Amino acid sequence: MRKVMLTGLLSTAVLLGACSDGEDENTNGDNGNTNNEQEETNDNGDNNASNEEDDLTAEEIMEEVIALYNGLEGLYVEAEGSGDVSFEMPEDEEEIGDAEMDLNTSSKEWNFMQDGMIYNRSEVMIAIGVEEEGGETAEEETTTISFTDIDDPNYAITYEEGDEEAVRYEDEITQDFTFSMMAEPYQDVLDNGSLTLVGEEEINGYQTYNVEAEQDGETMSFWIDQETFFPIKETMKESNEGETVEGSVEAEDTVIDFELNPTFDESAFVAPDDLTVEDGELADTIQ
Repeated sequence: MRKVMLTGLLSTAVLLGACSDGEDENTNGDNGNTNNEQEETNDNGDNNASNEEDDLTAEEIMEEVIALYNGLEGLYVEAEGSGDVSFEMPEDEEEIGDAEMDLNTSSKEWNFMQDGMIYNRSEVMIAIGVEEEGGETAEEETTTISFTDIDDPNYAITYEEGDEEAVRYEDEITQDFTFSMMAEPYQDVLDNGSLTLVGEEEINGYQTYNVEAEQDGETMSFWIDQETFFPIKETMKESNEGETVEGSVEAEDTVIDFELNPTFDESAFVAPDDLTVEDGELADTIQ
């Protein structure tokens, strides 16, 4: 959770689109009812008009996503992500060199609002492979566990899997957290992007709406659960052609499982008995 640059990248960066394989399968399944269809639709086409009224636009779907987050009191999400990052350094930074980075993540996260305070627990595995100029590849994999201190929710405890010691620090980020903050990226896309409803697709057993957005040179795609309006998959492609570092990002984040307003579990916010917890600062958690 505290791999700030990497988790920030993967939460905003997401991969070139997937095909909508399930669109043709969702055509209301009425092909065999020819006689009934004629009787139901001969009345001045009222049945077709009713169906058209029920269809949602891309903007209305995004509004439903925002409303969902604004109404939450708890959330559990299990997800997997991946990303490809490449960048070219300017000639006066030859000692750094160009590089390509592959990232893969696997995460579980719980958020609960209890007595006006937010309790967060996250378990995030990040695998990084960096191929530098010359073909050498460096690989690293870490799993970071972080959770709100049940004894004082103004503090968080974090450590890497396998460590014997953890750092406890004042968590100013979660102190100001509300679930409506999770809706802000979707509100921004709704207010400032160009939205298109691409179609429908089944993702990990969830029937979804596929909405595409163009904003500030970025291409984003969202797959939204049709039943709850929770985002199941998000992708993004972005290029940066600045005067200094030039590069591109393609990444993807896909939900494996989720639960809205789960039951609060105090045991998720207690340090294991074999873990030594030392007070420190947020900077101590970034390696």
